[in-house]
Amino acid sequence: MTSRAIVEHDHVQGITSGHAYLAGLLHDIGRFVLFDQSPEFIRAVDDLAWTTPTELIEAERQICGIDHAELGGRVKLADWLSIWHRSHDGTDEMTEALAVLPEIRATLGEREPSQAAADLAKLLPEMLAAGTRAVHDLGLITRSPG
Repeated sequence: MTSRAIVEHDHVQGITSGHAYLAGLLHDIGRFVLFDQSPEFIRAVDDLAWTTPTELIEAERQICGIDHAELGGRVKLADWLSIWHRSHDGTDEMTEALAVLPEIRATLGEREPSQAAADLAKLLPEMLAAGTRAVHDLGLITRSPG
């Protein structure tokens, strides 16, 4: 609501109030993932009575071992993988993707590129199936393709 109000009040060029609202919802997607996966961790984080964004990040790292911003970045990784897969004729070969997409490389940690590529390729069928389910569940398909 705050993002939308800022855009509506300041009349930010090129940004609609709807887009601002959506961005406001999604900017903390990692927090929603943490809550969905482990509500008790979120309660423990909030019990630390943090009062600033920096304290929140520190509390999440202390309790969860990861913070919502880093987790949100990993959600972004799914977007990069989806785009890569779609724009490369559905190939499961991820070695080239690792070489050209720094966003993917940055999430690999200490893994060897060939092993990371194989791990990512294994995720593709699950990712595509989840996307298909989401499109169906949201009612976004109005006609059959073709």
